[in-house]
Formats: sequence, structure tokens, C-alpha cells
Amino acid sequence: MPRLSSLLPLVMLLSACASASQLNEREGVKVHTLRIGHANTHIIQTRDRVFMVDAGHAHNASELDAKIRELGVDPKDIAVIVITHGHADHAGGAAYFKKTYGTPLIAGRGDHALLEQGKMGKLCPTDFIARQRHERAEASTYPPVTPTTWVDEEAISLKQAYGIDATVHFFMCDLGDNRADIAAMLKAHPKLEVFFTGHFGPVTREAVEQLLKEWPEQE
Repeated sequence: MPRLSSLLPLVMLLSACASASQLNEREGVKVHTLRIGHANTHIIQTRDRVFMVDAGHAHNASELDAKIRELGVDPKDIAVIVITHGHADHAGGAAYFKKTYGTPLIAGRGDHALLEQGKMGKLCPTDFIARQRHERAEASTYPPVTPTTWVDEEAISLKQAYGIDATVHFFMCDLGDNRADIAAMLKAHPKLEVFFTGHFGPVTREAVEQLLKEWPEQE
């Protein structure tokens, strides 16, 4: 079953500040990236609607709510929240927005168990820093939530033009499969220019292509 973390061009892989905001605008689309505790939430404003990607940690939900209002957006007007994957720093605040505003939620079918249990699942550290925080991260929990819509196929793409270097996420159990997903996504979306990531970023297409060149075929 797919997981949106490997399917959505909006979110792919993995600053300095634990809390920050950034605006990218092009062709009538505004993307506000709100970073709280190193986890990104993206507020996307088109000409006629607003939607949100990821909801951060549960304990940051009220702060995120306030930051959204600072943008001039009423959270009750958010058409849908896309949950990229069922980890506490991306899905933790989803229950708050669903309960408070009745916001519809979209998530990948592959994260069904994590979301309905409010658990992180197995995490596989990819570097020294990840190994240091592995035990605490894997033990993290969040309020369980049932999405309004389950996604079984590739669903969303978005084009912008701003970025920094790409790098591998702290936790990834199948690096080969993830590499294949990224390569397939680049091939399927030749005009995609930027990736609005779950951590750090945004990341340009050129940076992602360079990462793939440096990433061994087999892990």
C-alpha cells in the first residue's frame, strides 16, 4: 500500500531555527512554509481555496493554529489537510484540526495502522544523529485520527522555484525503495521545479537530481 511520504511531490526527503516561516509565490499560488520544532507545515493558497500539508506535533497544534491566523487565513476555511505520513511530527496535530474545525483529512492507505493507533511504527536510523534520538522518536505517540479520504494512488503535485540541498531523512527502512520512488516521481513530473519538504527545504529539482547521482543504487 502506498504512503504519501513517497508519493507526493510536495514532500520527499528531509533550520537553523526551531520556529520560522517562509513564503514562496508563483503563478497565483502562495506556499507558506511554517516551521515549528523542525517540522514543516505548508499552507497553500490558490486563487479560490486554501489547503494544508501536515499538521506538526500535537503539542504544537495551538501554536500552529495561531501562526495560520497570522497569515490572514482562518483555519476553518482550510479545505483539506494532506497528511504525508503517520509520524508524530507530521500527523500529530491532525486530530486537533479535525475536531476543532471539522477539517477533512487525506492520507495514504499505507499509514492506516499508524494513524489509527497514534504510533510511529518501526524507525530505521540513517546516521549518527538519528541513532542518538532513535529510541525516543520511535516511542512517540499522538492522538489517533481517522482520515476522511484514503489515497491509494499518486495524488498531488505542485510547482515552485526555490530550494536548498537535498539529503536523506534521519529514518528510512528501505533506502533502495525510497530512491526508486524519487526517481520515478522525477520521471513522471518533468516540469516539477521544487519540493516542499517535511523537514528543512524547500529543495530544487536540481538538488534532488544531484542527490540521486550520489546515492548508491543498492543500500
